[in-house]
Amino acid sequence: MKLSRKRIILIIVAVAAIFGLWRFNSVSGIKTVSVKKVEIQNVQISKTISVSGAVKSKKDAQLSFGTSGRIKNINIQEGDPVNTNQLVAALDAQTLSSNL
Repeated sequence: MKLSRKRIILIIVAVAAIFGLWRFNSVSGIKTVSVKKVEIQNVQISKTISVSGAVKSKKDAQLSFGTSGRIKNINIQEGDPVNTNQLVAALDAQTLSSNL
């Protein structure tokens, strides 16, 4: 039985490919990697962002009063939201009666 030249070349290429795959996947070709084990821990992480700049309000209000006097107490802090008809400050009653 005579093999053609193409078949011989095909067999040689197939044997070389099988040998190459075997060599590529052989145990001696695998590299070991050292691994460090670490135990998992629960921790609190807070998200904060610090920025600098100027803050501008959407609305401004001009206040005017019919009576002058000394402020007795202020019922809000800077930055507090204010509602309609909310008492913001109170005048001293003695100052009011002396102005009449």
